[in-house]
Amino acid sequence: MLRQLCVVLVAAGVAGAAPLGMPPTRTAAVGRPSAAAGSCPIYPFLQPVTFPNPLPAGVTAALSVANATLHAALDPVAIPGFAFAAWHEGSVLTSYGAGVANKSRGTPPDPDGSLFRVASNTKIFTTLLLFIFVDAGYCNLDDPVAKYVPGFTVFNQFDTNVVTLRMLASHSAGLPDSLPGVDDWTNVTSQQVWDELAQMPLQAPLSGLPNYSNLGIAVLGHVLAEYVAPAAERGDVGALLAKYIWQPLGLQNTGYYYPPQVVARMATGYNADGSPAALDYLGWEAPAGVTYSTVMDLGRFHQAILSTARGKGSPLAISAARVREWMQPTYQLGDGSLLVGLPWEIITTGGLTVRTKSGTLTGYATKSALVPELGLSFAFTFNGNFQPWAAGDALLRAVLSQLLPPLAQAIVGLQPPRSPGPNPNDFVGSYVQTQFTANVIKIWLDAASGQLLLALPGMGDGVLEWVPGAPKESYQFSMDPTTSTCETYFFEDTPVGWPVVFTRGGNGKVATL
Repeated sequence: MLRQLCVVLVAAGVAGAAPLGMPPTRTAAVGRPSAAAGSCPIYPFLQPVTFPNPLPAGVTAALSVANATLHAALDPVAIPGFAFAAWHEGSVLTSYGAGVANKSRGTPPDPDGSLFRVASNTKIFTTLLLFIFVDAGYCNLDDPVAKYVPGFTVFNQFDTNVVTLRMLASHSAGLPDSLPGVDDWTNVTSQQVWDELAQMPLQAPLSGLPNYSNLGIAVLGHVLAEYVAPAAERGDVGALLAKYIWQPLGLQNTGYYYPPQVVARMATGYNADGSPAALDYLGWEAPAGVTYSTVMDLGRFHQAILSTARGKGSPLAISAARVREWMQPTYQLGDGSLLVGLPWEIITTGGLTVRTKSGTLTGYATKSALVPELGLSFAFTFNGNFQPWAAGDALLRAVLSQLLPPLAQAIVGLQPPRSPGPNPNDFVGSYVQTQFTANVIKIWLDAASGQLLLALPGMGDGVLEWVPGAPKESYQFSMDPTTSTCETYFFEDTPVGWPVVFTRGGNGKVATL
């Protein structure tokens, strides 16, 4: 018997229902990601899983290949050592050092003991501090800098001169990489920078094509520390990063200043000719790149971020929604090679959106990568510089291409079936959509997977997953990602999370959805 559908579940005008009594024939791939040609290789509703011990063979092989790729980047003269760590869902997949941390000692870097300068990875911490302050109500992303810094202005030959905190965090404030003519920032003051900005023409219009700016992030750090932070905490960027980020997460090997005990633990950085690199403490520009850390501390930080973004909680005083906002792209470069974030450098590969951050200072190079869909992160640090600089990006992309496909396959393979709920057979049947056309929506229990499946006329089939504890008998509908393009998903509705609510009649039988 056909039941009447009371809530429209498909777009107006969609036609083509399956014949009554005949469930769709394609069921094996339902609810599983796919990279089939023409499909949208999304990863809907992946549940956190734990890799078995020992790791699956495909994961072990992928880590071995990535290890070889990283080793091949070593140069006994200019880049003698590196450390690497990969994490998944709060657990370490692998961590190790290779080459030497110091040529005179000849020992490999310790992934949780050897300190590396992580350079522009500092920008991640500085911009996260902004978002923590936004959540605390200290400021808003689109507040003009002049709201906090009296008399702050820029020389903008393009249009308006209102620079906002968001612009500074996303490299879209039109500022150059650094102040022209300033090589030594040791004794530079904030007021001197404000005076220079008022006279120096911008490189680009505000909120236009972003251009990488250490100066912009440094301005942001000083504005937060000297003007936005609570009055009792103002003045010290490093102290704020420690208070709001590093200390709550227990990152004992991450810091902003370099007392003798820190310098003694540093992996020695090397110049291209093999000589030890001098430590440049960056002075006023420190909020853009001065931090040191270990790959293991970076991994702990990355995993805390991923956990917070998923709503699983962390010691950081920031909401899940705010972290997700922080991780969103703000601009796509014209050739599609990179999406710019706040301050993420975002790569899309294999249906995954990878948040990366590169960092380079004389004698050191660091790459971080986070894959929220997989709960995966990794970082590597070298005690030398890649020549040319783009070789480091090529290395990152190579490691991503070697690690992500097999790890994604293993994670998907470990996914538990979607729960059909306590009484799945109550919902099996055919429902007629009457609001627009007489489309028939079919629901059936798949014998092979034990999952409750639903077929949408003309759009494909998917899984109904029970939502326990909901006020009504509720399910979430996830489309089969093999059935359509990402653009179709966007315009027709999200491919995951459609609410499906059933109601029962006076006799206790399911009457409508």
